[in-house]
Amino acid sequence: MKFRLVLPFALVLFLVAFALAIRAYEKPFDEVRAQIRMEYADVQQVQTITLQQWMTSGTDNPLVLDVRTAPEFAVSHLPHAIHTPTTEQALAAIGNATSDQPVVVYCSIGARSSEFARELAKHTNHNVYNLDGSIFAWANQGQTVVRNGEPVAAVHPYNWWWGRHLRPSLRTRSVE
Repeated sequence: MKFRLVLPFALVLFLVAFALAIRAYEKPFDEVRAQIRMEYADVQQVQTITLQQWMTSGTDNPLVLDVRTAPEFAVSHLPHAIHTPTTEQALAAIGNATSDQPVVVYCSIGARSSEFARELAKHTNHNVYNLDGSIFAWANQGQTVVRNGEPVAAVHPYNWWWGRHLRPSLRTRSVE
């Protein structure tokens, strides 16, 4: 009889503790971005507003590389981004760039692309940057993302955990 009373109480206690642990682990997007910048202090970062200015000025004309998976890229990407999920593909794309052309890589939040930028910088003389906050920051700030050259209001959330940092109205997993 006592066991029947203890088990539900223990279950409720466990669920409350689990929820509090998850809540304590959650970090606001700005804190996640700061942690990525700290962990990849050797990687040059570019802010979304600076990249947007480079893309519209016509003078800096950056080479923008999307290092996410094919399903993520298919949902949407930055205008004129080249899908380069491997270092070899990225180096081939960089080989077609002018020597003074900045190279900007991005993923969902910036962790994968920071690692990618670090690796690329070892193999090229180009200035390689990570887009701080990556496509989530870009889209959350209202910048244009495209699919097949057309603007869309959708971004792949990567997964449920990281997708929390993307505005809910933008989250989608598949191509409509």
